[in-house]
Amino acid sequence: MKKRLIKFRVLSLAMLTLLLSFLTSSAYAVDFTLQTNSSTFAEGGTNSLVASQSGVTFTYLKGSSGDFAYVPQSDHIRMYQGSTLTIESAASITNLKVTCTTSNYGPANITIDGNELSSGTWTGNAKNIVMTAKAQARITSIVVTLNDA
Repeated sequence: MKKRLIKFRVLSLAMLTLLLSFLTSSAYAVDFTLQTNSSTFAEGGTNSLVASQSGVTFTYLKGSSGDFAYVPQSDHIRMYQGSTLTIESAASITNLKVTCTTSNYGPANITIDGNELSSGTWTGNAKNIVMTAKAQARITSIVVTLNDA
């Protein structure tokens, strides 16, 4: 009887440890939908717009584009060739899902670290990601997954 009680306690402790490790290494998603109202984007300096939501900061810069970083349209933000959108967070960013209006202005027109974002999804581990437009892109939403561990 004593051996069974010890085995039960060891098994219970192992299960509790496993549950706690799962809970402390969880990830959560921040769903950021671009909007045109002033509470979403504000001027961040010369030719830049800044927005923050749930601990994630989005900085849209004109970059080498000849077009100014315009306040987003009612349903999308236009990134012109050479402009950048930087996403920063204190927590590690592990996944981005970028949705665009059409394939003509889709994620294939965006690069991250020189790699085309053709599928619209980036996976990695970074606290700072710079998206660069190689041609015009019309982004309707960005879902950011953060690792809170």
